[in-house]
Amino acid sequence: MSVSIRIWRVPQRARRAPARRVRRIRIAVAVEDGAFGRLEEIANSCGAFGFRHDSTLASVGVITGSIAVDRLSSLRAVPGVVAVETERPPPAAPFSGSR
Repeated sequence: MSVSIRIWRVPQRARRAPARRVRRIRIAVAVEDGAFGRLEEIANSCGAFGFRHDSTLASVGVITGSIAVDRLSSLRAVPGVVAVETERPPPAAPFSGSR
C-alpha cells in the first residue's frame, strides 16, 4: 500500500502579514457637568473609537481606560466629552547621594 502526501504551499502574496502592535495609553475622559447621568452611554460611544473602559468615577464625571495612541484625538469629538487627559508617568525618585 502506498501513501502519497501532497504539500500545498501558500503563495507569498496570500500569506498574512504579522499583526502590527499598536501602542495603547491610559487616559481619563472628563464629561460635561450635565452629562453625569449618561456616563455609560458616553463610555460606549468612546468604545466605538477603540476605547477600553476600565472604571467610572461617577461623582466627578470621569471615565478611565486605554486607547491606541493614533485614535486619541477622535475621542474629543464624542458628544459630552470635555477633556481627554493622558496618564503621566510617576516622577522619578529624588537622588539620595548618601554612601
